Amino acid sequence: MKKIDDNELDNLIRDSKEVIETSQRNNAKEIYQLSKDVNEKKEVKVRKNNFFSSVRFLRFASMAFLTLFIVVLILAIVFYNNRVNYITNITYVNGEGSSETLVTSKDVKNTRFSRNVTSIDELKSIVNKSTSEIGGRIRLDGLIIKADSYTSIASIDTDSVDYAASSVPLYSDKSGSIYKTNNQEEEADEADIVKVNGNYIYYLPYNANSRSYVSKKTDINKYVYIIKADEGKMEVVKRIGFGEEVYKLKENNDVIIYHCDSTIPLDLYYTDKYLIIRVDTISYEFGVLKSNEGSYNRYNYTYHTEIQVYSLETNELVTTIKTAGSNISSRLIGDDLYVINQYNVYNDDYLPIIYIDKKPYTVSLNRIFYCPGFGTSCSNYVAIYKINLGDEIKVEDYYFLSPYVNNVYVTANHIFLIKNYGSKNFDEYDESDETKSTLTRNIYTVNTILPINIKDDIYAESTVEVKGDISDKYWIDEYNGYLRVASTGTSYSYKMFDKYVYGSQSSTIFNFLTIFKLNEDGEWVEYSSITEGLGEVGEKIKSARFEGDFATIVTFRQTDPLYYVDLSDPLNPVITSSLKITGFSVYQHPYKDDFMIGIGYSATENGSTNGIKVSLFDVSDKENVSVVGKSIEFTTEYFNDGISKYETVYYSAMVLNNPKELMLRLDEDLFGFKLTKNIYGSEGSTR
Repeated sequence: MKKIDDNELDNLIRDSKEVIETSQRNNAKEIYQLSKDVNEKKEVKVRKNNFFSSVRFLRFASMAFLTLFIVVLILAIVFYNNRVNYITNITYVNGEGSSETLVTSKDVKNTRFSRNVTSIDELKSIVNKSTSEIGGRIRLDGLIIKADSYTSIASIDTDSVDYAASSVPLYSDKSGSIYKTNNQEEEADEADIVKVNGNYIYYLPYNANSRSYVSKKTDINKYVYIIKADEGKMEVVKRIGFGEEVYKLKENNDVIIYHCDSTIPLDLYYTDKYLIIRVDTISYEFGVLKSNEGSYNRYNYTYHTEIQVYSLETNELVTTIKTAGSNISSRLIGDDLYVINQYNVYNDDYLPIIYIDKKPYTVSLNRIFYCPGFGTSCSNYVAIYKINLGDEIKVEDYYFLSPYVNNVYVTANHIFLIKNYGSKNFDEYDESDETKSTLTRNIYTVNTILPINIKDDIYAESTVEVKGDISDKYWIDEYNGYLRVASTGTSYSYKMFDKYVYGSQSSTIFNFLTIFKLNEDGEWVEYSSITEGLGEVGEKIKSARFEGDFATIVTFRQTDPLYYVDLSDPLNPVITSSLKITGFSVYQHPYKDDFMIGIGYSATENGSTNGIKVSLFDVSDKENVSVVGKSIEFTTEYFNDGISKYETVYYSAMVLNNPKELMLRLDEDLFGFKLTKNIYGSEGSTR
């Protein structure tokens, strides 16, 4: 049956009303004429019979037409609504506290690099051919029922809490007046455990975003604090609690079945209207034996990332949006929050579910995409949720069937999904051999990038294949229409007797810098590359940072060569300078316009790491990169008196793994990070 759009539906209703009105007028005329004949006393009995016969017929015809019209109208509405069976728009009416949920439709853009899944059978076929071992959840028949009792085990209060102000890492802009998260891209705000908004601090203690199971599911001990700072004094305005909620599902003579929702806060955002808390949620069932209440088994796990939105004006919860899967990344671009999740497609749950204020909505097939260029093993969903946090909160959801994604890089234009492809063969023939019998097989580790355009609409572009591993999101950069990528890995070369018989083998460590450009056909193609000169024999890339028209790349085996790469001509990238010092940087941070801060490890002359090292590099002269002053080192120390006392002192810093730990005050030329001194010895350990 053809679907009816809004205009056709309006025309149908209008035409139907006209037919009914015409029928009613004709009916009235007939009744009037028959009444007139009766008054004239002409064949009274015959006319009386004809009168009732005509009236009955007209009534029957009118009712039949009206019934047909109602059926057509219902079918039109049903078919019209079947186009939209998921939530995309939530409107919240401020002031009165009321809310309205609107279901709206949004066309989805298909490209030649991706397409919609058209049927549930096709979806099952794509998933099932990906792997023969798709995980399944245990479904115990009769256990998952409506709760017969509910016990709340949590409460939220506003008691003040002591915490160390020095544990709050802050990052300021060039004026030093605004504190913000250390973001890779200026336009794409990243989540953090602390956000500062004027006199208000939104704070998540570091240990609150880790999960630990307890034997009894009764605890809420994870909090997000809303703190007001005024004239040097701090007051906890509110604390928002997270933990575990349990309610009983069923019991018999031997066992009690419970359901548990375990939640921990991950990190925070805020806009001019809302505080946003990302929450990791695991739901499962467990059974407790009545003969041994301390023993139970967990099953039926489901994983969600919940977005809780609070009003900055009232500090009250506005809405919750629970998204499928575990979160792998997120960004706030303007008022648009992008949440990127990943999860296995279970063979009993092919279609994702999104929860709006705890109400579930099954996602329709037109939200699910298949990208053949990103791999044929597609037992995962990568779900991208675009949540607009304006006066009206709007939710759009997109699901890409994909392999497991290892890393994500986000700009204001794209979400780049990065996966480790594994190894791939690149065969080469000796061109001087006319018989083409001399074959060399080069096996490279390969990473594949799937760019998802988010600038105007959300859709997949062509995949990008890179030789080597992209070990960090800072190794990839989008700039002026180009995609610049640093990669490293090990290649194996074989002299082949034929296509299937391997001969002698050799291996080589390689470091590449590759530049891609989007062509007129909408396809990312390799534009230029550097395949030699980045690192000496045996050295791998340890860190990279792209900044405008240049990049600094650090490799390491025994010493730390820092390379300056001039990218001002994307068609001809050039290494213009290198600097060799001991140790290596794992994170580089641009400082003002002419400097780069390097934070990493100190090392001995033979390449063994022995502590933490911080260096400042002058990159103002692209042909002569240099170290400014003396590097700061916190080296490992050993003591042993040869009798009974021995001691090892070493240092650790979370900034090496999480650049958001960096505190930077550009107006005062200060930077810092938390440094931990660890002492282990015969008299115990301290930190």
